[in-house]
Amino acid sequence: MRNEFTGVLTGKGINWGGSLIRPQATGMELFTLHRKCLKTKGQDFEGKVCAVSGFGNVAWGAVQKINQLGGKVVTISGPDGFVYDKNGVKGEKVDYMLKLRSSANDRVKDYAEEFKVEFLPREKTLGSES
Repeated sequence: MRNEFTGVLTGKGINWGGSLIRPQATGMELFTLHRKCLKTKGQDFEGKVCAVSGFGNVAWGAVQKINQLGGKVVTISGPDGFVYDKNGVKGEKVDYMLKLRSSANDRVKDYAEEFKVEFLPREKTLGSES
């Protein structure tokens, strides 16, 4: 609060104080918050079906953590729309998600075509913004 920059914003570019290590950290922290919320209800991610909006570093980290704790992620999204993968975004699909992002390809339609899952063009994962 002293008008000086002294921190690191994970997931941001190096010029903005970001870090090249642990690009998934922001998504994992988001996951940690949701996990604490579930625990207040005596629940966890085991067996939960989850919708994730996006497929960048935050979404990638969240997908990894949800999978590690027994949840199933069924959506990811991009500017072109979103995919519904009833079998879950896991294993090689998470690797492909990362491959798309690292190639600067922001089209989740390619994921849908690669894994033969439903693609909803120009739609938002969690509904319309209008």
